[in-house]
Amino acid sequence: MDDSHREISFDSSGVCNFCHSYEESSARRKHKRSLEDVLSEIRGEGKGNRYDCVLGLSGGLDSSYLAYLAVGLGLRPLAIHLDNGWNTELAVKNIELLCRRLQIDLYTHVIDWEEFKDLQLGFLKAGLANLEAPSDHAIFACLRRTASQKGIRTILTGVNDATEQIVVRESYGHRYSDGGLIRSVHSRYCSRPLKTFPLETFGKRWFHRKFGRTREVTLLNLVEYRKEKAQEILEKELGWKRYPGKHGESVITRFHQATYLPRKFGLDKRKLHLSNLICSGQITREEATASLRQPPFSPDVIQNDFEFVRKKFGLTLEQFSDILRSPPRTHHEFPNDEKMEAMYGRMSSAWIRFRQGLRKRWFRGRV
Repeated sequence: MDDSHREISFDSSGVCNFCHSYEESSARRKHKRSLEDVLSEIRGEGKGNRYDCVLGLSGGLDSSYLAYLAVGLGLRPLAIHLDNGWNTELAVKNIELLCRRLQIDLYTHVIDWEEFKDLQLGFLKAGLANLEAPSDHAIFACLRRTASQKGIRTILTGVNDATEQIVVRESYGHRYSDGGLIRSVHSRYCSRPLKTFPLETFGKRWFHRKFGRTREVTLLNLVEYRKEKAQEILEKELGWKRYPGKHGESVITRFHQATYLPRKFGLDKRKLHLSNLICSGQITREEATASLRQPPFSPDVIQNDFEFVRKKFGLTLEQFSDILRSPPRTHHEFPNDEKMEAMYGRMSSAWIRFRQGLRKRWFRGRV
């Protein structure tokens, strides 16, 4: 990371706030439960069920290695794939290969393309940085919904600190879980009703947190996860094929990171990814700097993606260019769930402190 990001700050020793955040996260990981304890609990809760966990599978590195690891550790996962219409041919082949070689079942949730196109185009017109919010929101909503329907307690996620702990919220966009933001963008810019899109409102998320029986487990944080080694294992043992860039398995993600963010917001998301790999000791700062001197993808790939995305959205060159030239906006300019989330967080913290106080008084009375 460098001072081109407005959210960065440095202490008196020249260490930035993102490095401190990574160190704090690493310290918290040391106090997490052991891998064996987590596995034992997952297997115990999954007894009598065909599957003991669900996981999202995109064909990308994180989700592919997660599936490989889960099976290798003796778990019985059901793989969930969200088909949003943007998969590359290589992603489809990788998913089919993984499921066949690992002998895991796959459930694919297909969103109506015209409905999803309308929603994602709404985010483009709104000028918001997180163009991928609808996809990410739908993926996790599908995981929770499927797990609940099938009585599966554990959701394994490919979220991990080794490659993606460093996040810049304001610059790259508000969190994808905010159903209120999705609803407000949809009501302002879209015309098709959300019939197949698995929208989770704040109320649904609150109910799930308080009364839901599922929980998310970041399995990759319980093992040593190194990007290059994971890719080599998947290639050698399963015949998996790697992609250029992070999340290059999706055309829209490639366009988002290589064209949309740099052109409209002046942001290079590779700085986040490479900084994370530096903090986790997987590459050096010199290697990261050298990587940034190169374009994220070849000029031909970037131009082809530009034309593919434009045509798939049904836009003329003038319409598409106008959208990319329009002023960038933030989630603060739209109704969203941020205030309710903050209030929920304060109430939860107050409740925890209240229970801890009661427990202390009870113990003092017993002494």
